[in-house]
Amino acid sequence: MATPQLLCVSPPTASSLSELVLSTLTGRAVHISQIRPSDPIHMGLAPHEISFLRLLEAVTNGSHMEISYTGTIVLYKPGLITGSAPGSGASGGVIKHEIPSNCSRGISYFLLPMCLLAPFSKAPFNILFTGPGVITSSTPTGDMSVDNVSSAPLVAAPTRDNPSNKKKIGLGFGLSLVAESSTGCLFSADVASLPTGGKPPEDISKRGWMCLESCCSNDDNADGDGF
Repeated sequence: MATPQLLCVSPPTASSLSELVLSTLTGRAVHISQIRPSDPIHMGLAPHEISFLRLLEAVTNGSHMEISYTGTIVLYKPGLITGSAPGSGASGGVIKHEIPSNCSRGISYFLLPMCLLAPFSKAPFNILFTGPGVITSSTPTGDMSVDNVSSAPLVAAPTRDNPSNKKKIGLGFGLSLVAESSTGCLFSADVASLPTGGKPPEDISKRGWMCLESCCSNDDNADGDGF
């Protein structure tokens, strides 16, 4: 049986997180280098990226990771996807993953990759996210809220209301939009008013529509500093 070829990603792109997920699903090792090598303050892996690698190690059995001293190089050799199986990092059938306070990414950054791995696991995924760094709302970095993660795949319920009648029920401080393409691909966008306020619901909804339109029109080939 031939040994799977090593996949090299240099420099990392915005899809490097997907490369780690695909590496786990296919059993193919991945080598990521040049992770913020020229940043004197935030060189190497960011806190949320380190936290994700630890979570990936917890839901697999036999995974091997090598991180350089500066954090600019990562070698990941995937193992079996075991989920919350006993003896694989789980306690009482639950994996407790603590997110540090310096993590700026939303919880969906961790949830979405786990949703892709869960159908191929040997055991169910039961993960408890704890710690001061847990952010359940949408973030300026583009992470969607927990509500959007759970509701985006849902089909809209039919209604008898006349869409031409504009009704104002109350102040709106957040909006979650979902669009489906002709091929069945789902796009979602989250927007929320600033804590300082000052924006009417109409402006929030317009910003959400523009964000969703931009999400649908942009491709996935944009370069990024990390994953």
